[in-house]
Amino acid sequence: MVNDTIAQASELLTRYNINVLPVMDKEKLVGLISRQVIEKAAYHGFRDAPVKDYMTSEFAVVHPRTALTKVQDIIVGHNQRFLPVMEKDKLVGAITRTDLLRWMYTSTHQSWPAPAEREFSALRPRTKGLVNILEERLPADVLSLMKTIGEMGAKLGYQVYAVGGFVRDLLLRIENFDIDIVVEGEGIKLAQLLAEQGGGQIQVHKKFGTATLIFPQGRRLDIATARLEYYEHPAALPRIEHSSIKLDLFRRDFTINALALHLHPQHFGELIDFFGGQRDLKERLIRVIHNLSFIEDPTRIFRALRFEQRISFQIARHTQMLMENAVRLELFGRLSGKRLFHELVLCLAEEKPWRVIKRLGDYNLLKFFHPRLNVDRSLENLFQNLENVISWYQLLFTGEKYDKWLVFFLGLVEHLNEKEIQELLKRLALPEKFKERFLENRRSAWKVEEELIRSPGLKRSEIYSLLKPLPVEFLLYAMGRTSSAEARKAISLYFTALKPVQVLLKGKDLKKLGYPPGPIYNKIFHDLLRARLDGEVHTYQDEVALVQKRFASAHDSIKEDNLPINLISAKERSTV
Repeated sequence: MVNDTIAQASELLTRYNINVLPVMDKEKLVGLISRQVIEKAAYHGFRDAPVKDYMTSEFAVVHPRTALTKVQDIIVGHNQRFLPVMEKDKLVGAITRTDLLRWMYTSTHQSWPAPAEREFSALRPRTKGLVNILEERLPADVLSLMKTIGEMGAKLGYQVYAVGGFVRDLLLRIENFDIDIVVEGEGIKLAQLLAEQGGGQIQVHKKFGTATLIFPQGRRLDIATARLEYYEHPAALPRIEHSSIKLDLFRRDFTINALALHLHPQHFGELIDFFGGQRDLKERLIRVIHNLSFIEDPTRIFRALRFEQRISFQIARHTQMLMENAVRLELFGRLSGKRLFHELVLCLAEEKPWRVIKRLGDYNLLKFFHPRLNVDRSLENLFQNLENVISWYQLLFTGEKYDKWLVFFLGLVEHLNEKEIQELLKRLALPEKFKERFLENRRSAWKVEEELIRSPGLKRSEIYSLLKPLPVEFLLYAMGRTSSAEARKAISLYFTALKPVQVLLKGKDLKKLGYPPGPIYNKIFHDLLRARLDGEVHTYQDEVALVQKRFASAHDSIKEDNLPINLISAKERSTV
């Protein structure tokens, strides 16, 4: 506005990364002011002066249907780098010198249009039709959903886009149905209408203008209002404002993640590329969108290294230099423990985490987690062993959930003592209960490994009793770190043959056999399990015979043993 100060104008230029501002008096355009003028005014001590005192009030404007030749003449011939687009005395847009140069570049191999053949509407980002790829790569229900989203957005007067990793992976022919939608309009309103029509569940986050939809068939959709992020200082969490699709894409990390797919019925399947993402996909490069990217958010370095290894891309040379500069500035020390932990978990959850950890070491990033963490041959060997163990375990298809990252985290801290691990866990802002359980289970994993090495002739029930108390992650870690074939064989036996074993008798069966409910039930089930593990019983009748032999009287004195399993549920106890 005309009465805004030079200081306020400078803040807007920085926040939106532009070089010229239109100056408005209410809804009327009255002038333009450039970055150079603002910087000089501030240098001379006029930061509190109003912009109207230094704005340019004589400038050319154009209409949306103005011929391209006239646009060229004004921007190039008259050196006006910012050209307002006016319709009915209202500012409806702007064309910059960069916009013109981009259009001229993409039109290099096309015949030059006659003045009457092209209008301002031709000045658009690089586009490419992807309808054929969409029809080829997407399941019918996903394609139908995307068309529905575009149609519903159009009815509301919104422009709607699919953005980010979904678009990138579509072009790379990688299956990814995790769809993010950006709306030039009210994203939450569109999400609510979609939920009503499709019967999905919706979670709304009003603060960020976002919503998550989960449809009955399990499809998940994230919808957001187009927004701009700006950072008040390096490594800070971003502040958010509503914006256009271009500014929404500009806030993203890399050019290959700043692609958008138009869903409006009139433009459906049209790829939007403001920053050269298509080129970088073709050249298999990871490139930041602007030079301050890692200063504003240092965690983007972790993402760059993950993408580099996951999709076998290279980091562009200039981007590498920016990464190295951010490391030298030690901006990671300003990150919260929670953010550092989140990034570390994502690195360790990669399919081949060692490759990412090695790259963290190459960039000297591990020191920001703990100064004693480093990459060496022994750590590489351990990670390779753990990767082999994880691959083996996944082929078992046990269906049991586990945290893959935790197995590799154990490997990462292999050479740290407990005091150093406590320092690391504190830096990562992990809760005290996690710290206690982690250290206790780590100690137990080491003891289990030692016992398996020391006592190679353990009975199957003894192996079960020894391993059962440990979580899956710590057993896999022990299996990966041990050099003993006997220990690996015992842990493998536990997962494949011992852990699934269950007794056939239930509480109701014992009651029919004349045993009243009570502590004796646990003793019976423990003995039955031990007998099954050691191959002493095989059938239902074998179990009945063992019970009748060992527990001839239901009034025997029962002493609880320490076999770590609860074989009778509370529900079963209530029914016997």
